[in-house]
Amino acid sequence: MLVKGVSTSIRFQATAFAVACVLLSCTDSFKNPELSSEERRLPAAISENLKLYYTESVRPIDLIESDSTRVVAVLESNRNENYENRAFRFQRFPEGIEITLYNDQNQPTEVVADSALYYLETGILNLMSDVKVYSFDGKRLFTDQLYWDRELAWVYSESDFRYENPEEKTEMTGKGMQFSRDFSTFEALQTSGVLELSETPSEIQED
Repeated sequence: MLVKGVSTSIRFQATAFAVACVLLSCTDSFKNPELSSEERRLPAAISENLKLYYTESVRPIDLIESDSTRVVAVLESNRNENYENRAFRFQRFPEGIEITLYNDQNQPTEVVADSALYYLETGILNLMSDVKVYSFDGKRLFTDQLYWDRELAWVYSESDFRYENPEEKTEMTGKGMQFSRDFSTFEALQTSGVLELSETPSEIQED
């Protein structure tokens, strides 16, 4: 009886040891691998021919009727590099970006830039280099840098800009401005402008 008891104890200990080895082996296999400095500079993911749709609620949700949404912006880019593996997470659009912003009447405003950075922590898109804005009613804006805050539905810049309004036949240059998503509100900080006036013979007074 004593020998049998010892044999059972040994088998139990051997089984427990084997299970512990397996668990330790699994734990080691799930450890995050050490990345080299070169690997840390690489993006966590790369997407090509990206097209994203941004929507917002048209009316509040109630208990009877489900919520309705509409598209307020469409983002397109040939290449997106995701750097969520960094301490300050961001996405990069190195091959250009195009954004279409829609107002409440579904009228578009096009924004084009050579490159862009999207900061995940703040939700702000930084458009850079040869930024162009074309509104549905012919207004045009040219600058080197533009920020789009999707949450506030606002676009702003601290850089030099040129703003053209063909309907009013005006051209404005300055530094620093902001406008609403639908381009209906435009505010500039430092400006100088040109106003084209057309005169008819009846408007010219002789001395």
